[in-house]
Amino acid sequence: MDLKERAKRVILPAILKQIRPQWPQKAFLKRLLKALQVDCVFDVGANRGQYGMELRGLGYTGTIISFEPDEDVFRELATVSAGDRRWTVINLALGSERGTERLNVMESREFNSFRKPVEDETDAFKNWNKVVGTKEVLVETLSDIMPALREEHRFTRPFLKMDTQGFDLEVFRGATSVLPEFIAMQSELSVVKIYEDVPPWQVALAEYQSAGFRLAGFFAVNPSSNLLFEMDCYLRRVPA
Repeated sequence: MDLKERAKRVILPAILKQIRPQWPQKAFLKRLLKALQVDCVFDVGANRGQYGMELRGLGYTGTIISFEPDEDVFRELATVSAGDRRWTVINLALGSERGTERLNVMESREFNSFRKPVEDETDAFKNWNKVVGTKEVLVETLSDIMPALREEHRFTRPFLKMDTQGFDLEVFRGATSVLPEFIAMQSELSVVKIYEDVPPWQVALAEYQSAGFRLAGFFAVNPSSNLLFEMDCYLRRVPA
């Protein structure tokens, strides 16, 4: 079974199964994208394309620009997105500065991170969130690359989604000059620390709000659990 066929038969059904307990969040996202007339989603930390496929499943037909630094995972992302003319995939990471970084490759690639895993506060993810290797990957900033992407894709109402396993604030800080262009954003906030050097959720939220974004919604990343580990946070730009 090739990767494209596997995506249809295995990956998509698995995503749909995962969506069911998260449907309130997905329904919220669908309404938000429609209400704000989003015409481009920046999918930072795309992994194998799960978020992009969810967007299409929710009926979003606009541009998606996905970023994934792990070249092995990127090949799967490229296969999943193939044939979708409005889905662009880019093999690099975003951060606060241009350069290269050592990416920790985890047992489960969904946990890949520039941060080191820790178990001080929970060991719930120890079987998946453990380092099995490292890779040097290219890092760019949104401030540097967004003008060219805007020229190419002609978007006017972009949405920033970040799911970078502890690196969201670095991505955000690398977008200072273009943040006013984003009408809304989504970030994964840490409630229980599973990586080193990740700021508490209150600190990240305060920085987002100080940049002109207003809180729109909180949703548990693992809604089936009886403990809150991480939250997906949605914010809208405060009208001028």
